[in-house]
Parts: sequence; C-alpha cells; structure tokens
Amino acid sequence: MAIRTYRSLSIYRTDALLVGGPADFTLDTRPLKQRVGESIALDDRGDLWLGSEASGSRAPQLARIACPLTRP
Repeated sequence: MAIRTYRSLSIYRTDALLVGGPADFTLDTRPLKQRVGESIALDDRGDLWLGSEASGSRAPQLARIACPLTRP
C-alpha cells in the first residue's frame, strides 16, 4: 500500500499496515518540487512514478524513483 501526501510517500506491506505497523519505506517528496503531487504508480521494473497535476502555468510533472522494496 502506498500513501502519498504533499510532503512524503510511505509504502507499507499489507500485513504491517493492518496492524498499525511502521512503513517499510518512507521518502521525503519535497525535493521533487511537485507542489500538487497526487499520483503514484509502480511499473514492471519496480520503479515508482510520482505525478503532479498542473499548477498555474506549470505543466504536470513526472518523477521516477527506484523502489528499494522491489530490488533484491
């Protein structure tokens, strides 16, 4: 389960989330400068894609991050 806020991204294994356990991975997303960051997707290679919507004259943005939970 991935939970994204405007400041961070947290990824939980389902069993940990169900019992209120800690996130397995947390990332500060503020350096991405996605002021209106909203979406997250996981691709076939295990990379996370974080998207933002357009904001004023600023076009939508995509950022790719290697997810350490999908790497051996």
